[in-house]
Amino acid sequence: MQKDFIDFAYSLEVLKKINATTLDGKPLINSFFIGEYNIWQTYQSRLFAIIQEHNFDEDIVPNTRKFIGLKWFLVGTLSVFLSTLAFLSLVLRRKKVLVYSVDRAHSKFGSDTRLDDVYNALKKNSILFTEFFHTVLGRDFCRNVLKRKRSAIYLESLDFIHELFTKLHILKSPIRINTERLDVSSFKNKREKMFAINLIESYIYRVHLFRFKTKILSRMLHFTKVTHLLGIDDPRTYFELLLACKENDIARYVFQHGCFTKYNVGWLQAENVEGKIIKPDKLFVWSAFWKQELLRLGTYYNLDEILVSGASIPVPIDSEKMEKHSGIHILIPHERAASKGEVKRFIEKFIACGAKVFFKIRPGVDSHLQLKEYFMEKNDWGDRFIVIDTIDDNIKKIDFVAGTCSTFLYKMVIYGKLVILMKTNVDYGEGMLVNDLIEPLDINDNICKKLDSFLKIPYSRLEERAKKISGSNGRYLENILTQIIKEERLL
Repeated sequence: MQKDFIDFAYSLEVLKKINATTLDGKPLINSFFIGEYNIWQTYQSRLFAIIQEHNFDEDIVPNTRKFIGLKWFLVGTLSVFLSTLAFLSLVLRRKKVLVYSVDRAHSKFGSDTRLDDVYNALKKNSILFTEFFHTVLGRDFCRNVLKRKRSAIYLESLDFIHELFTKLHILKSPIRINTERLDVSSFKNKREKMFAINLIESYIYRVHLFRFKTKILSRMLHFTKVTHLLGIDDPRTYFELLLACKENDIARYVFQHGCFTKYNVGWLQAENVEGKIIKPDKLFVWSAFWKQELLRLGTYYNLDEILVSGASIPVPIDSEKMEKHSGIHILIPHERAASKGEVKRFIEKFIACGAKVFFKIRPGVDSHLQLKEYFMEKNDWGDRFIVIDTIDDNIKKIDFVAGTCSTFLYKMVIYGKLVILMKTNVDYGEGMLVNDLIEPLDINDNICKKLDSFLKIPYSRLEERAKKISGSNGRYLENILTQIIKEERLL
C-alpha cells in the first residue's frame, strides 16, 4: 500500500547507505573533490529530496533525465540572454552586492518574501545589486520574468550551456562510470539497489557540471567589484556560487528561512566526511535557540560562524484576551509531509470530544485538493470543521494548535499558543519534544481528558516557551543588515 506521508527516517537511512557506498573501495562521501573541497557533501539536500519523493513500491529508476526539445532550447536561450544582461550591468555599474535566492516573484520586490528585509535594507541605502536565482527553466521561470521585469543571473543558464555544448560536442561529454565499480551490497532490496545505482550514476555525472559551473562563475566574478553575497540559506543549489565567491574573496552571508531538524541534512555534516566543506562565511539565525539547535544536531558550521540576527520582524507574544466561545477550538495546518490518514483520525477524535477544528489550507492551492490529501471533504462534520486560509482573523479564537512537522508550529509557540504534537509515523517534530516546546498526544490516549488537561496549563509556561525560541535581545534582521552595510562599507 502506498504511504500517504513522507517517511523521513527511512529516507535518511537510504541516504546514509548511498553516502557509504564505495566506488573502487572508497566511500562516495569522500570520492569527489574540487581542490580541497568535498563535492558529495553538497549533494545531501538534493539526494535526500529525491529519495523522499521516490515510491520504492513501484518505481525502480529515479527520473533524473531532462527533456531536450525546442521549448527547452528557447527557454534556456532566454535565461542565457537575461543572465548576460545582468552580468554586463554588474560589471559596468561596478556593483558591490549580489543577492541569492530561489526564483520567486510574490513579494513587493518581485522576489522571495523571505528576503524582504535584505531588499528593504539595500533599497533604503540606495545600494545597487545583482540577483542570482536558482530556477527551473519552464513556465514559472517565464512567468516570474514577466512579473519582475528585470534581468538576473540564473544559475541554471549554466546548466543549459553545459548541456547544449555537450550535445554540440563543444565540450567533452563526461564518461559514465562502470556501475560494477560500485559496492551496493548494503542494499538488500532489489528495488533499493537499482534505485541507488541509477541515482549514484546520475550524481557522479553531475560532478563534471559542478566543476564547470564553479569555474565559469569564478571567472565571471573576477571581472566584477563585488564584495558581498547576501542570500537565503538554501543548501541545494548555491554551493558552486559560494565557492566561486570564496575564490574571489567575496564575503558570503546567508539568512535562516525555516526551522532546523535532524532531517535538514543540507545544514548538517555527513557521517565520516573528509576534506573541507563549502559553506557561507556567516549564517544569521532568528535566535540563540536556533544556534544551539544547529549545534545540537551536528552542523558543519563552527560556533563563531552562526550569528543571531533575530526574526525578520518582531513577533509579539499574543497576550490579548481570547474571544469567548464554548468548547475547545483547535487549529490544524495543512502539512505537506504529514501522515495524513493518521491526522484525520486525530481530527475525528477531537470532534467527537466536542471540539471545533479550524483546518488551515495553504493559500493559492485548491482547497478541495488539499482536503482530499487528508481523505476529507469540507462538509464532513458540518460547523464543527471550518476551512480557513489565514490565521489573522481566527488566532484569537484558537485554544490549541495541533500538527506534526512544520515551521508553522514554531511560529505558533512564539504567538503564545499551546501547541500539540500529534504522534504519528512522521517524527519530524522531535526537536520540539526534546526542547519542551510542545505537548505530545498519542492516538491511544484519552483524547478528551488530555484536551481538558491542556486547558489547565498556565499561560506563564507558554510565555516561557515563546521566549525560549524568539529570544529577548531585541535584535532584528533589518537592524543587523544596516549594521553590516555601515561597518563593511557597502555604501
